[in-house]
Amino acid sequence: MSVKSVKLTQLNFIQKDNPINMETIGIGLGFNASYSILDDNNTIQFNLGIQLKLFQEDDNKNKIDLGIMQFRLAGIFSFKNGIDKNYL
Repeated sequence: MSVKSVKLTQLNFIQKDNPINMETIGIGLGFNASYSILDDNNTIQFNLGIQLKLFQEDDNKNKIDLGIMQFRLAGIFSFKNGIDKNYL
């Protein structure tokens, strides 16, 4: 069995000096992808996820979570002489 994984934990986009409340608002973007090939069953499993996180920073650099939006796609492919099963 071989397992491959790629992960990018967080990218932060900061908007500074917000004129409304003088606090920092940021967006965190997380991305992860992985796949594994199970040699005995000719099966490929994959997982793809994207996470958007909106947070606010106060003067003490404390992050206050305002909301999280997640997208996830996962599936299993089994094949013998071509793909005969597809689960999403």
